[in-house]
Formats: sequence, structure tokens, C-alpha cells
Amino acid sequence: MKCDHISFPIEFSYQIRALTSQVEWLATRFGSRVTLLHVSEVPISGCAANAVSPNCSFDGVASNPGQFLNEYPINLPTDRIDRVLLKGGEPASEIAAWAIEHGVDLIVLGSYARGSMREKLLGSVATKVMHDTICPVWVRFKPRPPYGRRSGASKKMCGLGSLK
Repeated sequence: MKCDHISFPIEFSYQIRALTSQVEWLATRFGSRVTLLHVSEVPISGCAANAVSPNCSFDGVASNPGQFLNEYPINLPTDRIDRVLLKGGEPASEIAAWAIEHGVDLIVLGSYARGSMREKLLGSVATKVMHDTICPVWVRFKPRPPYGRRSGASKKMCGLGSLK
């Protein structure tokens, strides 16, 4: 598998920070360049705060997503890191379109269990990206623990082919 260019869409959650070490390993192993990609969308309601880490000031990050993107820590040589801020649009569509347009070889995403009804009504970004892009997608699935409890369960899945 060719893996010269990895796209790593990032957002405001602690789960994405936990995935950074896997992106670093992949990029080091394959000598890949990594694009940190952030889709900045305006939250319609307070429900967007559910995706934010309890230790994160959503107001501060949301007001300056460019600063968040530029300060996001990743342990790779700076000449192999690109940082791209996309404004507006639905995140899954923006991620998939950008990956296709820029010849991305692998997309690395996190996905979180948010309940079956919510998933059926809204779908997940990871599911939509896997469906809409032509490159492999590495997804780290992390079930959301019940409030006040932590869960150590974790699964990984990777779409290896396309049905197109």
C-alpha cells in the first residue's frame, strides 16, 4: 500500500489527541507527509459542546480555530506537516472532497459511540468519510463512557477497499 500522504482531521476532543501517536507511528513507518485538517463550522446549538473535552474551553477554541490548528502538537519533522483550515460545510463532505482533490493515500479518524438513535438520524463523520472517499480510512472507535465513568474498551477498523 502506498502511504505518502496521510490526512489527519482534528477537532476539539481528547479522543483525537489519543490518536495522534498512531498517526506519528504511521508517518514515521512510511515516511509520509501528514496534513492536519480542521473543518471549522459554526455550532447551531449547545449540543456541539457534547463533543468537546471537559478540560477544553470551547469558546476559546471555537473563536480561533486557526490558532488551535497551528498549535496542535504532533511529533514529526515540520517539513512533513501541513496544516489546513477549511471553513464552513459539513465536515465529512469537506474531508472526503479535500482528500480526493489532494491525492491523500490514507485518512485517520476517530469515531465515538453516541447512541443508536442519534447514529441512525445523523450518521457519523467517519462512516460518511468511508462512504464518500476512494482511499483507505483508518478509524479508531472509542465508545463513549457513561457520564462519570471511564471505559477502557477500544476497537480499530480500517476500510481496505472500495465497492465502487
